[in-house]
Amino acid sequence: MDKYKKVQELISLWDEFESKTGCEDFSDFGRWLHGHNQNIAERDDSKIAEISNEASSHLDFYKKMHDGRQFLTLLSRSSRFIDFYIKKALEGLAIGSRLEFQFLVSIFEMQNPRKTDVIYFNLVELSTGVETLKRMQRNGLVSDMPDPGDKRTKRLKLTEKGKNTLSQAMEKFGMLDQLAHSFGKDGSWKGFIPSLIWFNDFHNEIYHKHKDKPFDELMRLMFP
Repeated sequence: MDKYKKVQELISLWDEFESKTGCEDFSDFGRWLHGHNQNIAERDDSKIAEISNEASSHLDFYKKMHDGRQFLTLLSRSSRFIDFYIKKALEGLAIGSRLEFQFLVSIFEMQNPRKTDVIYFNLVELSTGVETLKRMQRNGLVSDMPDPGDKRTKRLKLTEKGKNTLSQAMEKFGMLDQLAHSFGKDGSWKGFIPSLIWFNDFHNEIYHKHKDKPFDELMRLMFP
């Protein structure tokens, strides 16, 4: 009988997924279910009064790394913190992820781009990008129209709801910009900007031209 209870639970979760997202795609359901379970785990974890001594001492592990690994590890941890604040900023808005926000910005800034242009610029897999745009269209944020120069191609534009959502999100992100100052009060973080621009431009080309190559081959391309 236990297996039938699990099936009933899954059906209930599917109903919740449909009502909250308006989607009917199994891959979307899988991602939603993963996030749903993570939220439950986070609520359970929040009951823990304090971090254990073992975990607390482990927070210093990155300070013992050699420079290259330390730098990249800290960049990765910084990205996690930024994602945390972005998730908080998006609460109550019609978008639920940083990617949807980035897509709204790209469509607005690129002035009616093709779907592939938006996906290409934002460094996501084609399938993920297409599903995200479908979800945004279903939620009334984005619509498409024929390309005047090529009737086989569709171009994207923001709906009024999309424009209003972007405006609300930009207001929140204006406050998020202050996170840069938490890198240090002396403004020394600005010195990293040229290096990060170089890093972005260099790896943008590697990613788009060679992303299907195996790791070892990518390393040889970068460091022949």
